[in-house]
Amino acid sequence: MEKLDGTPLGDKWFSMTPKEQYKIMTQILEWETRLMSLEFPASGSLYYTKDLPFGRRTTLDGPNGMAFSKPRLPYERLYREIYQFKRVSPDTHITDLVNYSEMVPSLGYHNPSLDRPVMRHPDLQPNNILVSDSNEITGLIDWQHCAILPLGIVAAIPAHFQNYGDPESELLKQPQLNLPSVYDSMTPSEQNSVKEIHRRRVIHFLYAALTKRLNQDHYNAIFDQSVIHRQHLFQSAGTPWEGGSVSLRAELIRSISNWSAIVKSTHVAPPVDYPEDVVRETVDLDAQQREADVAMEQMRHALGVDVMGWVPNEDYEAARRLASEI
Repeated sequence: MEKLDGTPLGDKWFSMTPKEQYKIMTQILEWETRLMSLEFPASGSLYYTKDLPFGRRTTLDGPNGMAFSKPRLPYERLYREIYQFKRVSPDTHITDLVNYSEMVPSLGYHNPSLDRPVMRHPDLQPNNILVSDSNEITGLIDWQHCAILPLGIVAAIPAHFQNYGDPESELLKQPQLNLPSVYDSMTPSEQNSVKEIHRRRVIHFLYAALTKRLNQDHYNAIFDQSVIHRQHLFQSAGTPWEGGSVSLRAELIRSISNWSAIVKSTHVAPPVDYPEDVVRETVDLDAQQREADVAMEQMRHALGVDVMGWVPNEDYEAARRLASEI
């Protein structure tokens, strides 16, 4: 395998000037637009046909049969209180997966461009983008989870570049480039916080603005509410079961409520339904779970860790002390 030249963008990302970040973001969107313009005959995995001969799956080493799961506590500890600290059976999730499979044939897009199979990088973030000394992108790495999927499934602002939760970013309001007039009187930590908020707003806005200019179909899909409904349903159905029985069922219920927006033909009725008492219970549990998600995100932000618990080496001891206090 050939080794790409270049330095990970993550090594210099946070020290770049706004002008340098604009140049890099423009290149990122140009690369992404070229990749998404490639034509594929269908959705699926990306591989050479010589590596996976047709009909040979059953002879490959590895698990190919049924899997067994038993009642367990939810993986996320904050979710356990929602279930009164009782073990949760996988039966409910299995039932919902069956309901999802019955619903899938009816799902579709009114806009044919959303059905087009496209290739996107599965984790587009600075550490997977290699750049030269002159800040020219030399290549993208970490493609092992790549799949060809419909535009309506993959359309999104990458996690590292989005700033959802910030009112100005969600309104796509163009950020002010100047720092606040009181910036010089702030403490170093306050200045860092202001600069980070400013940086996130600028990157979110640049990604959206450049996508609108270079890749209009992708831009339209990102902000299409019917697309977002389908994506949430697809992601909930594809997420491995970790002891929770709420997320998928809640998305199924929301999909039934928004049925006319997510199906190709409005003459097709939802193939599944849930009793009113189940709907009320699921909506209540989903609200509690979302509240727990907000609490976890606030704790991660306070500790300076990502969703996997990673923290920069120089911040480890301080984060560990704060975690003990929390």
